[in-house]
Amino acid sequence: MRKVGHGAWTHWPSAAFFLVLWVSTWLITVFTWERNDAGDSIGMSAIAIPLHFVLPIVIGGLVRRSPRGEHGSPWNPYALVGMVFGVVHFSILSLVDRLWLPNVNSGPSASGLVAEALAFAVGYAIICAVLCIVGGLCVGWRLRRV
Repeated sequence: MRKVGHGAWTHWPSAAFFLVLWVSTWLITVFTWERNDAGDSIGMSAIAIPLHFVLPIVIGGLVRRSPRGEHGSPWNPYALVGMVFGVVHFSILSLVDRLWLPNVNSGPSASGLVAEALAFAVGYAIICAVLCIVGGLCVGWRLRRV
């Protein structure tokens, strides 16, 4: 238990850095969301989209930076963390969409929305897994050398 507490204490700056980056991404996403003249939702701003793909790369680098990040298979920990992040991140997007963002004027049916949300969630989780692997193997390698 003492080892776990020590690990958390030594890596809190990395966690704080990621938390600031994550919150900043969501603030930029929400406040730059595009709307048409009637106030209906058009979609995510082109400024915010890349930020959602940079986050998994940063997570991969931070996982690699941790002392346990270089043990075992080089692919498994990053892919798992990336997929979990993708699901959590997409869940937050769904929650923000329901609570904050304006409604779409003419949207698909409820079953169409569920199917679309599931397809996007799975797709984004897979993309996050791949980007997390890239971050862990490339960015994390550079961070460990510094």
